Amino acid sequence: MEDLELVVLFADADAQRFVTKLIERGIERRCLRPMKWRQIRDPMHDPRVARDPTAALSLFLRHPTCRFVVVLDHHGSGGESRSRESLESDVADVLARAGVAKERTAVIVFEPELESALVPVWDLVLEILARKRGVPPAAIPPDEGDPKGSWERALRAYQLKSGSALFAELATSLSLPRLKNGSAVGRLAACLLRWFGAEGEA
Repeated sequence: MEDLELVVLFADADAQRFVTKLIERGIERRCLRPMKWRQIRDPMHDPRVARDPTAALSLFLRHPTCRFVVVLDHHGSGGESRSRESLESDVADVLARAGVAKERTAVIVFEPELESALVPVWDLVLEILARKRGVPPAAIPPDEGDPKGSWERALRAYQLKSGSALFAELATSLSLPRLKNGSAVGRLAACLLRWFGAEGEA
């Protein structure tokens, strides 16, 4: 078996491209040390990742030291009636029952969805979208209660389509320190720094 140190499970392609690029930037900037890691996506999306993350991770679960990060949205997971914290705990419990010690597991739920990660850097998001069209940034305020709605309004204003490539582009350009001010990205960064931190510029 490949000697992996980290496997990151995603429920959708947008989050996969976005978070993968953030991790790669962390390694490039030497905030994280180089490591052997894999990123995979469950084609059954949020509901199965929330219910049974072991389905996609089965090939890796017997590795005695590998660490696991599970990334999914709260909305659409089937666990909307539970708090974000409760959903994260339940997913970690499933992995624990499969033999993965909780200290080797982190579950990151975007609340309500991935687009919430853009709120702390919303002005920069609008600048990037505007540059793609060669126009000034539009005055589109972020709605923290409906970040996906804000994202969709911005895309309509610039006549752009959402997609995993656009999320990867944002993750390449946006301020890492400001992204860490968001709940999910902040918790992910803190976990990865604890596990794989290296000296370097934050």
